[in-house]
Amino acid sequence: FLMIRRPPRSTPKPSSAASDVYKRQVVRLDLYPMSQIDIHIIVLQNDGAYKSAAINATSLALIDAGINMKDFLVSTTAGFVEGTCCLDLLYAEEKKEACCSLIAYAPAKNLLAHVDVISPKMSTSALSESIETAINGCKSLYVQMKNYIKEYMSTRYH
Repeated sequence: FLMIRRPPRSTPKPSSAASDVYKRQVVRLDLYPMSQIDIHIIVLQNDGAYKSAAINATSLALIDAGINMKDFLVSTTAGFVEGTCCLDLLYAEEKKEACCSLIAYAPAKNLLAHVDVISPKMSTSALSESIETAINGCKSLYVQMKNYIKEYMSTRYH
């Protein structure tokens, strides 16, 4: 006796902001017309800035998989610790200060692809300063990631 049963169709779960940003703005979906690209991120440990780490890991994973992209995203968080704007806050700093913003930046296009303000009580000037600090951090991180990718690809394919 053989019975084939299809599982009931479920409603799709809302995807994360990171995968939405990639699908809409970064991945060249026109080159994959009959394909589905799923991005799943599992956070094993959170010591702060886990969303930006997930976005950066997704960039590297898509590049390694050979997915054609317009640009790759670089992400970081910025926030205030004792009145000073800092990058890549720890979990305790994020919770203590409660003034943090996350950005995903596409350096080749000079485009802010995603901005997430974690604190509703951040003033406009503080938000502006944190975004500017985060963009500068992303530009620096982009150079490091680009150099790593070039080195990795040259050793992988030679």
